[in-house]
Amino acid sequence: AKAILANPKAMELLTEQSQKQEVRMEMELKSEFIDKYPFGLKGIIDCVKIDYETATINIVDLKTTSKTLDAWKKAFMTSDYNYWLQPIVYKELIMALIPKDSKSEWTMVIHYVVVDEGNQVYCFKVSGDSLREWEQMAIGAYDIGKWHLDSHNYELPYNYAKGLVEL
Repeated sequence: AKAILANPKAMELLTEQSQKQEVRMEMELKSEFIDKYPFGLKGIIDCVKIDYETATINIVDLKTTSKTLDAWKKAFMTSDYNYWLQPIVYKELIMALIPKDSKSEWTMVIHYVVVDEGNQVYCFKVSGDSLREWEQMAIGAYDIGKWHLDSHNYELPYNYAKGLVEL
């Protein structure tokens, strides 16, 4: 906590800088997929900062790691925690709150504020390209979840249940 409080960039993301901004911490949300999937999403977003002047929603996910910042970044896509999927879920949860006719007016920016093994803090901004790539990957993850629900098959992970794993 001390490392984050001492980091100006992190504090800029986590606190109101003007009266036209609103910050909500540990925002618990639920959303239902209406068309394609028979399930919904839910999650707790560490910090949501709404800037009404710039029509920007900043989503901040706080992470601590026993690795260096560089090692955390390198392991990001292969982590057992599916870090890449988390911002997609957060985006879906936040977008469910915005009226349909206003969605195009808002810009969403996602940041990971990471504290490493040496208490160094870095604010990783998620690029638009990464977000688009992860959204496509998320569709695959949602499809796998749907397959498990539809088939009532939970004995093995999808790739094993479908016989796709070879040595």
